[in-house]
Amino acid sequence: MRSNAPNSRRRILRCANDDRHVRNLAAALSSALNITPGTQLIMSLGAGDERSNLQALETWVRIELTSLGSMTSQQQLGELLSRLERRLVDHTEVGL
Repeated sequence: MRSNAPNSRRRILRCANDDRHVRNLAAALSSALNITPGTQLIMSLGAGDERSNLQALETWVRIELTSLGSMTSQQQLGELLSRLERRLVDHTEVGL
């Protein structure tokens, strides 16, 4: 009988790579848009249980990535940047 250990190990590595990819994209977006440390974006981007704008942005990126299909990382970053800019403008306009 074969062990499922190699499959489990691959799944764990894939999840770790996915987490790293999400963190990298979120950090790049945060830098590109000069998102400051704080908590003001948690309710508009996150699920509500995050502790920082960056964590909320990571949650948002993870959700948005599900709709981006098989784009390259560069294409994902460009599309996410465009979507996030629109989202933040909408957030700002509603807040006024």
